[in-house]
Amino acid sequence: MKLEDVRWPAEELATALEVVGDGAPSATSGTSPASVRPSTFTDAGAARAWIGAIAEQADLEAQDESISYRDFRNAIARAAPIALRIPDSSQPEFIVVTGAHGRSAVAVDRHFHHVELNCDNLRDYLFRERCSAVLPKIDLLLRYAAVSERRRAHARQVLLEEMLASSQIADCWALRRRAGAGIWRHARDARLPSRAGLMLGSFAVLTCSTCWRGGCWAAARCKAGSTVAGLRPGLYYF
Repeated sequence: MKLEDVRWPAEELATALEVVGDGAPSATSGTSPASVRPSTFTDAGAARAWIGAIAEQADLEAQDESISYRDFRNAIARAAPIALRIPDSSQPEFIVVTGAHGRSAVAVDRHFHHVELNCDNLRDYLFRERCSAVLPKIDLLLRYAAVSERRRAHARQVLLEEMLASSQIADCWALRRRAGAGIWRHARDARLPSRAGLMLGSFAVLTCSTCWRGGCWAAARCKAGSTVAGLRPGLYYF
């Protein structure tokens, strides 16, 4: 999956957020006044108000987040679902991540599918302008230190993580279900239906196992009783 396939222009972000909120876009997504982006994203207050308005359309709340280069994987997993603004795009564009685990992140693509991305590739894509600024210095340092070609890629990444450790992307918003949303939507977000199904399934297996054991025990008792009843009186059995 190419990262270009998960880029959402600002005027279409409302549609992507509806996939997060409702699982599918509505027929009217992106048509309300709230979907009209602000004239500039340099005003943090205006950007926050705008994304808050389109999140509300999907029954969500947008909460400010900031994610560092070093902690990117953990931060994404902790904050998802999350909308990330691509910092150096010529026009405001976003990537909507719905979940993450280990080295993988899941994003909404332009066809409303949930697609898997490499988390490190996503991180470097979002920080690519800052990476480009420091990589020439890193390569010069590695040549000066005579690091072999075989070890150079690993050494470059280690130095890159060290130099960009505290660098952050600030235009990130965690998406949470609104407090006033229906109880079943909150339950779905918490995966309660699937957990309840798992509990019921476990209970059914346990019940069947108990009944089977009880049946075996009853059958064994009946067989033992029949054997004793069949013994001839007056004889001793050893």
